[in-house]
Amino acid sequence: MSDVENKLVELVNSINTLAESVNAIQNTISHFSEQLSNFEKQIAGFNLNELNAKVDDIKTKIETFSLVSDKLANGSLENLQYLTDIPSIRNILGILETKIEQLTANLDKKLVEVASKQEISKKIEPKPVPSEPTPATTLSSSEVLNNDFEIKEHAPQKETSTEYTSPGIAEEPVISTAAADAQVAMDAIKNKFKHISQMISPQSISSSVLKYLEELRDEVETSVGMSPMLYEINSWLKKIDKLKADAPLHPDLHKELAEKLVDWQERVLSAIKRKYE
Repeated sequence: MSDVENKLVELVNSINTLAESVNAIQNTISHFSEQLSNFEKQIAGFNLNELNAKVDDIKTKIETFSLVSDKLANGSLENLQYLTDIPSIRNILGILETKIEQLTANLDKKLVEVASKQEISKKIEPKPVPSEPTPATTLSSSEVLNNDFEIKEHAPQKETSTEYTSPGIAEEPVISTAAADAQVAMDAIKNKFKHISQMISPQSISSSVLKYLEELRDEVETSVGMSPMLYEINSWLKKIDKLKADAPLHPDLHKELAEKLVDWQERVLSAIKRKYE
């Protein structure tokens, strides 16, 4: 069998592996959707520790089936980086990315809601139980007169307060900070992409570009978690790493990277917005 035929066989096997992985992830996402439906119904019966354990379990499963796992990134897909440029594959990756980001955002939102409800319940004090009245003691008429006289004779008169008492100030309603947090996260991402776009030019050497892309990858992972975008960024890191450390970027390569930066920024901002909704 010739080298070309061997390469074709390897390519077909790799594509089959990719299709199986995509199907497995789609099945897992469908299972997660069912879990989310049951998850909301069962919230009232969980304490916070049990809820955290269930959320961690679901997040672990999402990370296990992520396309950016080391097993897929370094295994059969290592030589298929160009597949991300095929429209059908890009559509599948985009759909999976959206579903994973929506699931993660929903889980985070549910956890915040439950934590807030438990915090409010702690602040509500139980109503005091009224004590039983003490049975009245029957006194003779002489004792009643004596007691009444002693009270009038010795009881100190109440002083009338002349101090001004200010009315209570109503507490300001607590305003959700979700919108503010989302804006802060989006501003940070915009600044990071703007800085990298300004620093990378056709004259930039590959070692500097490699460092900027590594910083961008870490920022994306911190902002939106596991995402197919990380696989694309890692693919670019491998592509740049193959160049000589002091070699400048080719103009065509710089143009392609600049377009990718615009695409990545839009997708990250969209994911952050969904996360804080």
